[in-house]
Amino acid sequence: MEWLDEHVDQEQNLRQHIDLEVKRAQLKVADGQLQPAIDLLVGIKGLAKTAEDNQALVEINNTLTDIYLHDNAEKAITVIEENRNLNAVEYPYLLLYSKALKVNNQLEKSLTTAIKCKNKAGQHWTREDEAYLSQLRLLVD
Repeated sequence: MEWLDEHVDQEQNLRQHIDLEVKRAQLKVADGQLQPAIDLLVGIKGLAKTAEDNQALVEINNTLTDIYLHDNAEKAITVIEENRNLNAVEYPYLLLYSKALKVNNQLEKSLTTAIKCKNKAGQHWTREDEAYLSQLRLLVD
């Protein structure tokens, strides 16, 4: 084992550890263990910042936002807005941002953001996303 430790790049090891912890947290979410998932994500977020792993930070923020959409709307906005400075891929960032705006009753801005997301998403835009956009249009009109 010592031989392996000597030949593995420490930064790469750190990033693998972060990725594993994010996946572990996502499994907790799927299992309904929201608070333990939040605790794990918040803890690993500091490590991802230290490692300057923007990809992991975006994934952490996306997962936290998805959790917060249901019970902490203001926190959802705060967390997803952090991705703006991390060069997040516009889909799903804009879709999550739109959903966070919606739960915060910023419907016009939510609709504008969802439309922008659809225009950027291309083939990634799903029927579920289209249903969300249609529902949002009805709420705004």
